Amino acid sequence: MQYRKLGRHGLKVSELSLGFWVTYGGQVGEEVAVECMKAAFDAGVNFFDNADAYAKGNAETVMGNAIRKLGLKRTDLVLSSKVFWPFGDGPNDRGLSRKHIMESVHASLKRIGTDYLDMYFCHRYDPEVPVEEVVRVMDDLVHQGKILYWGTSEWRGGQIGHAMMQARQWGLYPPAVEQPQYNMLKRDIVETELVEAAQQRGHDVRVVNYLRCYMNITAHRPQVLLEGEALHFDAVIPRIGASATFYGTAVVRQFEMMGVYSANESQAIARSRDKLRAFQLLAREGIGLPVTGMAHSTRDTEGLLAQVGGPPVVIKLLEGTQGVGVVLAETRKAAESVIATLRQLDADILVQEFIKEAAGSDIRALVVGNRVVATMMRTAPPGEFRSNLHRGGTASQVKLLPEERKIAVRAARTLGLHVAGVDLLRSNHGPVILEVNSSPGLEGIETITGIDVAGHIIAHLENRAKSGATRDRIQG
Repeated sequence: MQYRKLGRHGLKVSELSLGFWVTYGGQVGEEVAVECMKAAFDAGVNFFDNADAYAKGNAETVMGNAIRKLGLKRTDLVLSSKVFWPFGDGPNDRGLSRKHIMESVHASLKRIGTDYLDMYFCHRYDPEVPVEEVVRVMDDLVHQGKILYWGTSEWRGGQIGHAMMQARQWGLYPPAVEQPQYNMLKRDIVETELVEAAQQRGHDVRVVNYLRCYMNITAHRPQVLLEGEALHFDAVIPRIGASATFYGTAVVRQFEMMGVYSANESQAIARSRDKLRAFQLLAREGIGLPVTGMAHSTRDTEGLLAQVGGPPVVIKLLEGTQGVGVVLAETRKAAESVIATLRQLDADILVQEFIKEAAGSDIRALVVGNRVVATMMRTAPPGEFRSNLHRGGTASQVKLLPEERKIAVRAARTLGLHVAGVDLLRSNHGPVILEVNSSPGLEGIETITGIDVAGHIIAHLENRAKSGATRDRIQG
């Protein structure tokens, strides 16, 4: 079993947890629940998740009984519960008021039979309760020792950001974790910030699966269709996965042929996804980069490594995002082995110098139009050099130096991107660009900064979205 830190905090939780929703306290007997908890614990699971609403509290009771029957030490367990859903018929038996949270946490502690919870989640956002009230009562519970950390569940990025801002303003404990329902079939909780921002500004919005679209490629009436319906939009905001770049950019290009404005144009997206092409364009404009080399034959490996200063070196696949296809080779033998293996797979690669002084941290600058609207510093977990949040990295606020702000905007402009996540490192010879992402995630940076990045993107569209305004003039 692998364990991860709870965000930037010291608590370590197993990558897999056993949740008590639906099954325990209702569908199966207590003996089965005990067997399941024992099997999970024996496999290295230390995180056991619950909620007061699960089986109307019976799930918490079953979990507490299982802990006692198995004789598990409380110090070996990470226990969580949640509060929000109705637990009675009274007007105060629901939500996130101070009264309901206080009464609910005491009831959960009693049912589980423990003095404290490691994590306590606000099970949903409560629009009827001021966020400051929620943050203050959670802070009180931490100080009382009844919970160690608190978090949110199914909150939007902007809502979490508001809670973070309130905590910083008043010197209170901020939320440490978000628990969304997020998988291949359930993606909306993480991917709807743009939709909400547009709707709040009075726009009609539709999310379209571009892989289900098909195109009528004709000179006079080009069309994009979905299930027989011809699509008509004033503007589109492409959010294209790395594995579907070719077809995704083809759909965006078709919209451009129809005169639809695109937040990022098809050519710009294609440039950003081809790392070699992107680096060549950035280098042509004199933008700082790590020393980078590329070769086709493994017989040139020695010269390639010498070109970038020798090991340690970073080896990257030409196409990849979120740290996938990126390897740190710390010795010459390791570098030669990785390069030979990837070339045998006919994979195109880049080799870059390793910026040791960055100490496992990089900066994400979110560029909209011609300015940086939000920034955060990402730090890799111990034993890892990739700082991507999807790989367990942690994030914090950071203020850019004027030179860093300028280079981020120049990098996005060089590739023709109007919306971009620009990743840069602080090196001994100034800021250097690692990557320019054409479909940057918004939730993480909105949560850390409290800035409505999605709102900035929609405002940009309002100012720029005119029929026929899509015109890419970048050479290369």
